Amino acid sequence: MYGNQVFNSGNLATGENTNKAQRKAYKRLVKEGVKNLYVVSTEELNYISDNIVDTLHPLDTGMRKHADAILKPLCEILDFHNSELTYKSQKAVSQYRFLGFRERHYNLIEGIKQTKPKNVLLGDDIVSNWENRASFPSGYSNFGMFKDRIENVIWRVLHDEMYNYDANKIVVFAGGNNLETTSDDIEIVEGLKYLIEKIYNKQPNAQIILSGLIPRKGLESRISTINGKIQQMVSEQGKSTYKDLGQYLVSSGSIESSLYEADGIHLNDAGYEKLASVLN
Repeated sequence: MYGNQVFNSGNLATGENTNKAQRKAYKRLVKEGVKNLYVVSTEELNYISDNIVDTLHPLDTGMRKHADAILKPLCEILDFHNSELTYKSQKAVSQYRFLGFRERHYNLIEGIKQTKPKNVLLGDDIVSNWENRASFPSGYSNFGMFKDRIENVIWRVLHDEMYNYDANKIVVFAGGNNLETTSDDIEIVEGLKYLIEKIYNKQPNAQIILSGLIPRKGLESRISTINGKIQQMVSEQGKSTYKDLGQYLVSSGSIESSLYEADGIHLNDAGYEKLASVLN
């Protein structure tokens, strides 16, 4: 409780007594083992008389203080820490490149309620383009999203696509579309590290498998280098298993063109059949 109480001793006493009772109740609940309780104290709000327009309502400066004070516990509750992150690939955002993004996202959430999936393929175009093909692995749910980058997959993980079910296995394909936006390999690796951390937080009992980036025409060497760094990251993080599934799509350092569409990026039916055989 806060207020411009310095001018009214009655209000001051009421506020102090209310805050003392709140702190006492909070400590008691914590002692009893109640989890996920958060308190923002008057000291953290740090209001002064100039922050309040009357005995109660804050001015813009007061609202700013209030927002700053609740931001930290709110981010903790939502597992959302964009302001503390270094790389764009770590900062959860929805995307606009695929106009059906929101519709598919909400359809996936509705599907979760109905099917309670046990095995999930999560990721970008590689996964979304696999849907409705004969080679799509049986027993898996397709959580692919066309044109997704790592930061978009993180957004989906934090917005209900990892809730209300207990998965046995989650296979992740992400990062390929970030090749177009950054020349910094570490940005991709750190984005994937953060993605795996968020998945692990939501699905701690699932086996999480992170695929290396799928090779692309003209980028085979760079992708191979990045995959080496991803493998090292996975080993150090200890929350997932690394699989270089793309190694079966190259020959003599170049993509096997018979497994790809003409763009050298997306897999054709033969490519997906190959991927399915090594995934299984």
